[in-house]
Amino acid sequence: MKKIGKIALFVFGTMFIMLQVLAYMGVIEINWLRIQQFAEPALKTPALENALNGLMGVLTNNLPFAGSFVPGFLLGLKFG
Repeated sequence: MKKIGKIALFVFGTMFIMLQVLAYMGVIEINWLRIQQFAEPALKTPALENALNGLMGVLTNNLPFAGSFVPGFLLGLKFG
Protein backbone atom coordinates (compact mmCIF):
# COMPACT_ATOMS: atom_id res chain seq x y z
CA MET A 1 0.00 0.00 0.00
CA LYS A 2 2.86 2.35 0.88
CA LYS A 3 4.69 1.82 -2.40
CA ILE A 4 1.54 2.07 -4.51
CA GLY A 5 0.59 5.28 -2.74
CA LYS A 6 4.01 6.79 -3.30
CA ILE A 7 3.97 5.84 -6.97
CA ALA A 8 0.46 7.25 -7.46
CA LEU A 9 1.36 10.51 -5.70
CA PHE A 10 4.53 10.81 -7.77
CA VAL A 11 2.67 10.23 -11.05
CA PHE A 12 -0.16 12.66 -10.28
CA GLY A 13 2.23 15.26 -8.88
CA THR A 14 4.47 15.02 -11.92
CA MET A 15 1.49 15.34 -14.26
CA PHE A 16 0.23 18.41 -12.39
CA ILE A 17 3.66 20.05 -12.42
CA MET A 18 4.08 19.34 -16.13
CA LEU A 19 0.68 20.87 -16.90
CA GLN A 20 1.62 23.97 -14.91
CA VAL A 21 5.01 24.25 -16.65
CA LEU A 22 3.43 23.86 -20.09
CA ALA A 23 0.79 26.48 -19.22
CA TYR A 24 3.49 28.84 -17.93
CA MET A 25 5.49 28.42 -21.14
CA GLY A 26 2.39 29.12 -23.23
CA VAL A 27 2.37 25.69 -24.87
CA ILE A 28 -1.09 24.95 -23.53
CA GLU A 29 -3.85 27.07 -22.03
CA ILE A 30 -5.93 25.67 -19.18
CA ASN A 31 -9.47 27.02 -19.07
CA TRP A 32 -10.13 26.76 -15.33
CA LEU A 33 -13.62 28.27 -15.67
CA ARG A 34 -14.61 25.51 -18.12
CA ILE A 35 -13.22 22.88 -15.76
CA GLN A 36 -15.23 24.39 -12.92
CA GLN A 37 -18.39 24.45 -15.05
CA PHE A 38 -17.79 20.82 -15.98
CA ALA A 39 -17.22 19.72 -12.38
CA GLU A 40 -20.03 21.66 -10.66
CA PRO A 41 -22.98 19.61 -12.01
CA ALA A 42 -21.25 16.38 -11.03
CA LEU A 43 -20.71 17.70 -7.51
CA LYS A 44 -24.36 18.71 -7.16
CA THR A 45 -25.93 15.33 -7.89
CA PRO A 46 -28.08 14.07 -5.01
CA ALA A 47 -26.20 10.76 -4.80
CA LEU A 48 -22.83 12.48 -4.50
CA GLU A 49 -24.16 15.02 -2.01
CA ASN A 50 -25.55 12.20 0.13
CA ALA A 51 -22.26 10.32 -0.08
CA LEU A 52 -20.24 13.41 0.88
CA ASN A 53 -22.61 14.22 3.75
CA GLY A 54 -22.36 10.63 4.95
CA LEU A 55 -18.58 10.72 4.72
CA MET A 56 -18.44 13.98 6.66
CA GLY A 57 -20.75 12.47 9.27
CA VAL A 58 -18.47 9.48 9.66
CA LEU A 59 -15.34 11.62 9.80
CA THR A 60 -16.72 14.08 12.35
CA ASN A 61 -18.65 11.58 14.46
CA ASN A 62 -15.69 10.45 16.51
CA LEU A 63 -13.30 13.34 15.98
CA PRO A 64 -10.90 12.60 18.89
CA PHE A 65 -10.38 9.08 17.56
CA ALA A 66 -9.78 10.39 14.04
CA GLY A 67 -7.37 12.98 15.42
CA SER A 68 -5.23 10.26 16.94
CA PHE A 69 -5.72 7.73 14.14
CA VAL A 70 -4.46 9.90 11.29
CA PRO A 71 -1.04 10.74 12.81
CA GLY A 72 -0.60 7.12 13.84
CA PHE A 73 -1.49 5.92 10.37
CA LEU A 74 0.93 8.39 8.76
CA LEU A 75 3.73 7.42 11.15
CA GLY A 76 3.04 3.78 10.38
CA LEU A 77 3.34 4.46 6.66
CA LYS A 78 6.57 6.38 7.18
CA PHE A 79 8.35 4.03 9.57
CA GLY A 80 6.47 0.76 9.08
